[in-house]
Amino acid sequence: MKTITLTAPSYWASYLINYDDSGLSEDDIKACETWLKFQFSRKPAVCVDAEDVGYMVWHDAKLYALPADCCEYTFLI
Repeated sequence: MKTITLTAPSYWASYLINYDDSGLSEDDIKACETWLKFQFSRKPAVCVDAEDVGYMVWHDAKLYALPADCCEYTFLI
């Protein structure tokens, strides 16, 4: 297996790791799903870790979410 590490808003962590969407708005869920499809359109991926990296203006999900406190997410592909 191979891993890839990406940064994205930390408020997506429970959804990315546990598929728990409680506390997220429909817009947040849609943005996260759209970002995942963009990143992993041709291969399945599973998020296995998240590490806090603080506030970021230029994170990997910048086209889908505003600047925010972010995590560095590790995905198995």
